[in-house]
Amino acid sequence: MAKTKAERDAAEHSLAESREEAASARASAADASVAVAEAKTRCARLEDAAEHAAGDLARAIADAETASAKHVEASSEVARLKPALQAAEEARAKTERDAAITAANAEKERLRLENELNAATTLRRALEPRVESLGAELAESRADAKIAR
Repeated sequence: MAKTKAERDAAEHSLAESREEAASARASAADASVAVAEAKTRCARLEDAAEHAAGDLARAIADAETASAKHVEASSEVARLKPALQAAEEARAKTERDAAITAANAEKERLRLENELNAATTLRRALEPRVESLGAELAESRADAKIAR
């Protein structure tokens, strides 16, 4: 009986250890289950982030391609307009030269006319006393002619 009791105590002890190990295993399984759930949540967030990043990357690539196309278009427009710009610059330079020549000619003409006016004024001043004396002679001659009639 002592042997049976010892076996029974050993079995109870073994059962108690098994129960403790089972409880410990259940706790570990619960912890692992929580860790798995957290990992799944993180994985889902990372997948969402990856999808967003892929969408952002696709938009960035599309924007880069659009910008590249616009750059090519702008470069073509610049190349197309370059001759017109050069022609406009040449026309502007020619117009400025012509304006400078016209201004110089106008100044020369003004000076010529001013000199001519000064010469005419000087001549008039010089002739004025003679005109007055001729006017006086004419008046005198008319008066003599009236008397003579």
